[in-house]
Amino acid sequence: RNLDDALLKGDLDKVQTCFLTIKLCVEDKRGMLRQFIVDDKGVVAIAFFGVRGHSFEDNEYRAAHVALAIVSALKRYDLQAKCGVTVGVGFCGLVGAPNRCEYAVMG
Repeated sequence: RNLDDALLKGDLDKVQTCFLTIKLCVEDKRGMLRQFIVDDKGVVAIAFFGVRGHSFEDNEYRAAHVALAIVSALKRYDLQAKCGVTVGVGFCGLVGAPNRCEYAVMG
């Protein structure tokens, strides 16, 4: 009930479906999808709320709602998801050298 079998078979359509489902759930509540990777833990997606241009009084509610929406939406494709939500103050900005950096959220 995860993407391991699809990845082993080279079925990238299922991975793309997973990515788009998560992306649409996050965007629906005006969050930002920071990262979507596949590693030894499976698929890891990191989204955030509360940065400039994407901050609302109910950021915590939006994050919790998105987590539940992702779990529900992925069930339709026979994919299992586990989501966590954390709140608090964090850093967001560029990390790295001027010629090789990325936008990061930490905290």
